[in-house]
Amino acid sequence: MQIAVRTHVAPKGARQYTGATSEDAFYHNSVEERPFIAAVADGHGDAKQNVSTCGLAALVARMLCDRKILDVGALCDLVQEAVEEDFATCKSGAVATRVLIDEGGFQVMCVGDVRLYRFVPEGEDDFEQITIDHHPGNPVERERLEPLLYHPQTNPKGNYVFFPIGSPNPTRIMGGSCAIMVTRSFGDPEMRPALISDPGVCVASLDTNVRHVFALCSDGGADIVERAFVAARELSECSLDEFLHLVQLHTPPEPGDDVTIVLIECLPT
Repeated sequence: MQIAVRTHVAPKGARQYTGATSEDAFYHNSVEERPFIAAVADGHGDAKQNVSTCGLAALVARMLCDRKILDVGALCDLVQEAVEEDFATCKSGAVATRVLIDEGGFQVMCVGDVRLYRFVPEGEDDFEQITIDHHPGNPVERERLEPLLYHPQTNPKGNYVFFPIGSPNPTRIMGGSCAIMVTRSFGDPEMRPALISDPGVCVASLDTNVRHVFALCSDGGADIVERAFVAARELSECSLDEFLHLVQLHTPPEPGDDVTIVLIECLPT
């Protein structure tokens, strides 16, 4: 199997006026190494902590690509411990997803809402989203959180609550002065234990006799990837560079959020 990678990053438009930098980060090992690992982290926090948030996200992305620790639960515990130690005074956090590819298939671990998509050249849909977002509206996450949010013993001071309160599809968790749109992340000390860093994991086989194209992206790049994959269906044969060009074409001049997209192509040897 041959692997090739292309990356596309764009800071959200407002950053050009504040002097801040993108709080997304990505990392991957050599395309010649097996297993191949790539990760994207999306930092979030107070704008005044932009430098710390960027550093935290970079640490998460880099550590998730450690090829020596393949147990995802143990790896996420180590990442969280490193964040707590290296960013002890920082209130920021980061969500992240890692994809590991070898000759036998691929494994995806997700903490938050960084997404992995796969292009589907044939069939009814143009793409499939492989990851499942850890959002307050996710029924599994809501079931996990409700005993904590509404229980007088686990949440005696009302530190955590769904927002909008009582909504059948809540969009945020509020805690003290914080509000967050995800239910799992690294960091975010003020939101624990409502937020956890336990990963969701998906393992699937990979037919090494056919071509596969994946896109690993922060939430700011999700709509861009989806539009690019739909547009790619109109081309008889879309090279990885053409996929990158489509991604660039569909990126707004001033994105509303930081955009990080890692395109990964797997070809038969």
